[in-house]
Amino acid sequence: MRTSGNGSARGQGWGRTALRSATLPLALVLTTASAAKRQLEHLLEQSEREHITVQVIPFAIGAYPGSGQNIHYACGLLPQLDTVSLDQSHGPVLLDAEAQLEMYRILLDRMERVALEPSKSRDFIHDLIHDL
Repeated sequence: MRTSGNGSARGQGWGRTALRSATLPLALVLTTASAAKRQLEHLLEQSEREHITVQVIPFAIGAYPGSGQNIHYACGLLPQLDTVSLDQSHGPVLLDAEAQLEMYRILLDRMERVALEPSKSRDFIHDLIHDL
């Protein structure tokens, strides 16, 4: 998911978030169908907002780097303020070293390349809702 305040220009609240693929199948098993539908419908609603892009990495892609964690890349007003937040079992981890930031920029770029386009992602989510 990509979000921006008013476009993707730095300094306007831009960020990228990758939610781990394993979350969705697990959520579908651990929750009721109606709760899963509400969550998926919420994703669809958010995907229609001008400043949010939702892209799905299909289950068929299988395992890919970064699929085991939630990643949020937040851009600051200056590149030196960029931060990556990782959700770990022991709590959040914040990274701000340039080498680490570059690694996560590359990772998120790769994830976007294997993900469905936004319109196909919405179709994928619609199909999931219908199948529940």
